[in-house]
Amino acid sequence: MFEQLDALIALIFIYLLLSLMVTSLMELTTQIEGLRGKILCRSIGRLLVVEGDRKTSAELLKRFYQHPRILQLQGDNRTLPSYIPDELFKQVLLESLTGRPWSELRHRPYQLEQALLALGHLQVGKTLLQIWEEAEGRVPAFWAGVGQWFADTQSRASGWFQRSVRIRLLLLGLLVAIAANANTLQMFQRMLEDDSLRALYVNSALQFDQSRYQQLGSQLEGGGDAVVIPPSSAERLQQIKLAASEVVPVLGWENAPPITWKSLIGWLLTAIALSLGAPFWFDLLQKVARMRTSLRPVPPKESATEERGEEAGERDLTSATAVELEAFSHFQPQQTHPDPLHALWMARFADLAYRDEQEIASRCQEWGLEYEFYAVGGSAWNDTQYLLAYNHQTLILAFRGSEPGNVSDLLTSARLPLTPALWNRSLRVHTGFQEALNAAWDAQLKERLAQLHHNRYLWISGHNLGAALAVLAASRIAHLAASSRPLLRGLYTIGQPRVGDRAFAEDLERRLGNYYCRVVNHRDPIPVLPPPLHFTHAGSVFYLNESGRLLIDPPLWYRALDRIDYSNDRQRLQQHLRESLGDHASTRYLTLLHSAAAQQQR
Repeated sequence: MFEQLDALIALIFIYLLLSLMVTSLMELTTQIEGLRGKILCRSIGRLLVVEGDRKTSAELLKRFYQHPRILQLQGDNRTLPSYIPDELFKQVLLESLTGRPWSELRHRPYQLEQALLALGHLQVGKTLLQIWEEAEGRVPAFWAGVGQWFADTQSRASGWFQRSVRIRLLLLGLLVAIAANANTLQMFQRMLEDDSLRALYVNSALQFDQSRYQQLGSQLEGGGDAVVIPPSSAERLQQIKLAASEVVPVLGWENAPPITWKSLIGWLLTAIALSLGAPFWFDLLQKVARMRTSLRPVPPKESATEERGEEAGERDLTSATAVELEAFSHFQPQQTHPDPLHALWMARFADLAYRDEQEIASRCQEWGLEYEFYAVGGSAWNDTQYLLAYNHQTLILAFRGSEPGNVSDLLTSARLPLTPALWNRSLRVHTGFQEALNAAWDAQLKERLAQLHHNRYLWISGHNLGAALAVLAASRIAHLAASSRPLLRGLYTIGQPRVGDRAFAEDLERRLGNYYCRVVNHRDPIPVLPPPLHFTHAGSVFYLNESGRLLIDPPLWYRALDRIDYSNDRQRLQQHLRESLGDHASTRYLTLLHSAAAQQQR
């Protein structure tokens, strides 16, 4: 019973998050399209319509929207205003129809009546004359009557907009359901079968309060028909990304079963659920969560003394975590599952490979490691540096990446053609990267690995160009004879470019399994190079999203969404370009991975 209830809570929570995504997406599209302004213009156009005379109707509407006060509402982008205050509408309407300022007419009832009589051949003029007669010639009552007339028009426009919103929510919900493979039947079945995943979503759902709801974009009023109205399109997009990051574990097409009629039914159920709106699912989540709490009471609190003891224990845990993050003695080289702490340490060694030998010596001494640093070549085509650091059970191989202003590094990266790998001619790899590795391999690397690998677990890392060399070195080592092959237990690359073709990627997956992890930071441009026409990535992905949160193997749709930015501001676009380049810095990777590892330890 409790498993089904928890699975239902998890599904409701997923509906809520997806509803927030779809609602924000709907608001984003309506703002770009200017739907609110168009519907308001349509409703005002109906007020000013002249039966059988489209030209005059269009002229009246044009005169209304070209009034200086309306142009002020449009701003620099000249989009139709989505809202016109009641007082402003009345003033602009009368001034655009009569051609006289309201400040003059409001104090001269006779002239106002004559101006309205002159409009008697128009439908709008007849309506205004009727309001004038009902006001018995009193200007304040006439002014209030025009306001009520406009309020009725606004109400009709709101109804048109809400009907349009419902249709859009349903269509966008179906689009999101198919694009992200949000299949209700599959999601519920998976929640029933996967205890850890179900517990993850139930815990998140029970902690999802009003403040978190608003953070994800819900400034909603009045139930499921209301819509999110954040200040800007950029904030709407941010809301979509935040909500999407919460549902990544259960969505995506990777390893999805074939499409069947059952899949279509599952997507349609999701679309219908999302069209109900986020407020509906938030309210239902609160009710079901309260019911669960009543069925599963929270254990009573311990005494004050015991509570203080728990708090002290938490402080001790935090202190122990800090030691684990900074002391290499806590690095566990025999463990092979993807781990943020391993990623942090490999990023540290990749960054250390850039440093001068004095700093390398200082850090290795601090971590209790011996080290060797090699620089090979120095020519325009071959200039490779790498670090070997080791203790009694661990051997770290870290390659230095591209250095600013180093011509040989640029030439190495620019030699794009694929060439057969020297250790397996059926695999094709980047020409420049292979020649850079060969220079080091033939000089000292092969010999030193043979001498140092005994009774040690090998871990390989690198950043940028160094990451590419790390992948090639790992592949080459994996093809050595078993008797001479180092015991490779980890390959973590930081901001790695593509290295080889599909056959090479498949060979890496087969030989390295869970040992290989690529750390990618948000908009870092290097991991998308060279273009994927002939090159293919491999390995698990440690993805650091826009907010710095670490996600393991997020689906491609989420990574694409996270990289999207909406802005028509040139300075903002230039800032994003600088941020993209900054996302590739090894120091930036270190900061984010340190935070991710600390969160995991807690």
